[in-house]
Amino acid sequence: MSATNISIQPSSPLSMSDTESEFSSSQSLRERQPYPFNLHTTSDTFSKTCNKPPLPSDFTRNTSLESQRQYKTPAKRLSYLRERKIIGRNEESQIIDGLQYLLVTQHHATFYYLKEKKSKKTIKFRIPYSMELNGITLDVDGLCSIGEKWLVDIGVCQKSSEKDKSQKRIQRSKEAEVNGAFICILDSLGYTLDFKKLKEKVGRKTTPFLKTIALTFPDGTICSIEDVKLWGMQYDLLLNQQDVC
Repeated sequence: MSATNISIQPSSPLSMSDTESEFSSSQSLRERQPYPFNLHTTSDTFSKTCNKPPLPSDFTRNTSLESQRQYKTPAKRLSYLRERKIIGRNEESQIIDGLQYLLVTQHHATFYYLKEKKSKKTIKFRIPYSMELNGITLDVDGLCSIGEKWLVDIGVCQKSSEKDKSQKRIQRSKEAEVNGAFICILDSLGYTLDFKKLKEKVGRKTTPFLKTIALTFPDGTICSIEDVKLWGMQYDLLLNQQDVC
């Protein structure tokens, strides 16, 4: 299966600086063929205040999390912190899925994914192998470069070397940079995004994940983080149904 070129014009042009355009990928897909995902929908069919999609049949809501705050033993405390980490991770996954869903449905982007094993305890965090938008193709390294440059430019982090990082830290930084790239692209398309304030931390070892808390469309329509997460849930369901990744 070969990559499909896309030349569909989005509602507003994707503008990129000369530096960012250097990251356009001309690499052939010769190692493992990624699976494409594209929804042939238009702006008219996209609901900015979308209805909540159906939850998976095996979904269970944890109602005991708040009560665990009262536990004082180390084991119970550790269990509570682990649950909080899972919740935070799932929220990040839903947000980045929601941003991809927005780019697909509103701007005819195509994302390519490599099949990987599914997460057992958390929602799968999807990083595309490559994406196509408005005739521009970017691989994951190109997205990371754009995201890191944008995060550095706005003062969120400093450019750092990966040579002393563990594989886990490299992966976490990659996830944060791809998220930053999607935000940068949406910003160039006329969207305004608000973010959760990052905690002050000296000597960060990974690129911080900038968490979206609100999104404003070019026409002024404001969507909350809950809307973005719902789009992410819908995207996750669609990909799971099609067994894309």
